[in-house]
Amino acid sequence: MPYARVAAVTGANKGIGLAIVRNLALTYPSSPLNTGPLLIYVTARDKTRGEAALSSLLADPLLIRSNVLSASGGGPVDITYHPLDISDRSSIQRFASTLRSRHGDRGLDVLVNNAGVALDGFDERVVRATLAVNYEGTLDLTLSLLPLVKPAPTSRVVNVASTMGALERYSAPLQRRFRDAAEAGAREDTPATAAADTTVIMHAFEEGVRMSTHAALGFPSSAYMVSKAGVIGATRALGLALASQHRDAAPLVVSCCPGYVDTDMTKHNGTRTPDEGARTPVWLALADARELGGADAAQGRYFKDETLKEW
Repeated sequence: MPYARVAAVTGANKGIGLAIVRNLALTYPSSPLNTGPLLIYVTARDKTRGEAALSSLLADPLLIRSNVLSASGGGPVDITYHPLDISDRSSIQRFASTLRSRHGDRGLDVLVNNAGVALDGFDERVVRATLAVNYEGTLDLTLSLLPLVKPAPTSRVVNVASTMGALERYSAPLQRRFRDAAEAGAREDTPATAAADTTVIMHAFEEGVRMSTHAALGFPSSAYMVSKAGVIGATRALGLALASQHRDAAPLVVSCCPGYVDTDMTKHNGTRTPDEGARTPVWLALADARELGGADAAQGRYFKDETLKEW
């Protein structure tokens, strides 16, 4: 079947990721970006869990009652599973090749980068493992798939970040360094090097942890916090570079906080349901750019509770 729009959600076998897929399916038929059939890729590292997530979605009572799925009600939405480990370059390349072969060189409309880890403890090992997924994996996947994204403001890359990445947690000099690194994207002609200065900050943090000097440098003792600050900064840099490259035809690249959600990652201490956590990512993926404040104002920016926020 030919699809008018194609979306992919990472880390979608449970929690917020699964809820994002579910709510994309529920919201798309009435969204302003509905231009015909939509295919959503549920991606996850583990094949068994990914296929189980797909089965749960296809049997979801609300999706069935709402007649949004083509498989059960003739609706405009199809959902499929594809394995993807964002910390594995070969896995990313296989997914990109699949998208290209099935949907062409510009066949992707929405990418929601939800996959992430929140590991216990704080040491060199935890920092390396956290940055490898939350920052490097997210950035690597985004750069690998951006050439497949349609160059239009109706196309979206939504990076799920966190208020834990807020710059108020850093020293004043480090705050300026983060902001300068993010804004440097405006001077880049292509996204490939847009986040280079932010990546340097991530490496400085990792080296600081190794040398036990990270606190003196102004970093908090939390790999998760720093990785999410990196995601917000890299998102801004990528968005600015795309705006420079494509001008009015740039896809929107944005980041957001889903809130404190009851998931395995929060050890089920969160106060929001996964569906509530999915609300802002789905809104960013499917709203008309004017609802986001306009393409220019929204490009590369950070949102929470369906509202533009200061980083």
